[in-house]
Order: sequence, then C-alpha cells, then structure tokens
Amino acid sequence: MASSATAWSRQQEALAIYREMGNAAGVGMTLNNLGNVAHARGEYPASRALQEESLAIKRSLGDPWGVAASLNNLG
Repeated sequence: MASSATAWSRQQEALAIYREMGNAAGVGMTLNNLGNVAHARGEYPASRALQEESLAIKRSLGDPWGVAASLNNLG
C-alpha cells in the first residue's frame, strides 16, 4: 500500500489532469479521494473542505451516488 505522501501526490496529479481536461466528475471523485487521504493523515479541516468541494461538484452534476458518498464521508 502506498504511503499517504505518495497517495496525496498521485491524487494531486490526477486532479490537475482532470481539471485540465474539464472533467468535473473526475475532479469531484479526486477531491473525495484527497479528502479521504487528508482524514487518514489527521488533517480534519482540510479533509472537510475537500469533501465539501467534492459534494458541491457532485450535486451540480446531478450525481446521486457521488452525493451519497460525499455525505457519508462528511459523517
């Protein structure tokens, strides 16, 4: 399993690619993943901010599964 630093770096790279492509679903998914990594690292305010940004994107896309996942991660 990758370290949290490696996971963070790879997710940041993916986020940049999705943003460059204009892929909102990919951005939302990756923000969710970054939020999970931040949570695992004990970075709770950052985790919450990332999850909330992900939730907003998923709501704007009308993605009920994604909304549910983000809400679950927000606790």
